[in-house]
Amino acid sequence: EELRADVALVQEAVPPPDSNAVYRPIDKCNWGSAVVALSPKYTLRPRTRRSPVSDPSAGELIECQPGASAVADVIEIASGLPRIVAVSFYGAWEYLPQDPEKPKKRQNIYSVATSHRVLSDLTPLLVWSRKMPHKIPVLLAGDFNATTQIATDNYWDVEISEAATLFDRMRALGLRDLIAVTRESRPRLPGCSCPSPDICCHVRTYRHANRAEGRPTQLDYVYGSEQVLQQLSGCTVLDEAAAWALSDHCPIVIDLRDAD
Repeated sequence: EELRADVALVQEAVPPPDSNAVYRPIDKCNWGSAVVALSPKYTLRPRTRRSPVSDPSAGELIECQPGASAVADVIEIASGLPRIVAVSFYGAWEYLPQDPEKPKKRQNIYSVATSHRVLSDLTPLLVWSRKMPHKIPVLLAGDFNATTQIATDNYWDVEISEAATLFDRMRALGLRDLIAVTRESRPRLPGCSCPSPDICCHVRTYRHANRAEGRPTQLDYVYGSEQVLQQLSGCTVLDEAAAWALSDHCPIVIDLRDAD
């Protein structure tokens, strides 16, 4: 069955060929994050960004980590009204400092610091949405590269704690995990390695080296403001062969009712 979507939020993507897209490249890479309008019913209005050292008086969103997020108002062409603020979010990997005594040893990577920087950049938008819930709803989704699961054999306990703190911060900013709130609509994830099996709401969105037999891991999430929660009618994780043929991450599809 063909997937028909109005708007796509993508990460680690090359520049979209469609001009109806807001694309932010990762520094020194040929890929980045994007919001793409796939339906002719909608157009996009990009949220302008500024460097942390530029003049803040214009009210633009800071961008400390270029390309780790793309932000756009999704405008309904027929009415000219904004439907939602869409945020494509990427927890870019960073390297731990090299051990000077072992300069040839491969460096370890981490991503939570990037995600915290991006959340700091987006805080004015998210706080505004929470304080004024009658205004435009916010949908934030992407590849966080973080999980409270035991994702690898050589995991560190601190990785789980860091991920939990990141997700706590999302909730503090007024965002709800749309996969978690729809957990009763799908079977539990077999073989999940999270520390709370009784309340587990994880799904598989990532396959290491794209191997089907790998440990089931969730690195991708969809968050929405309270207004999005009120419009939510479905949340589907496309953990299926057609999706895995394209990537080692699978899509998450959110269905929203029209606002009253």
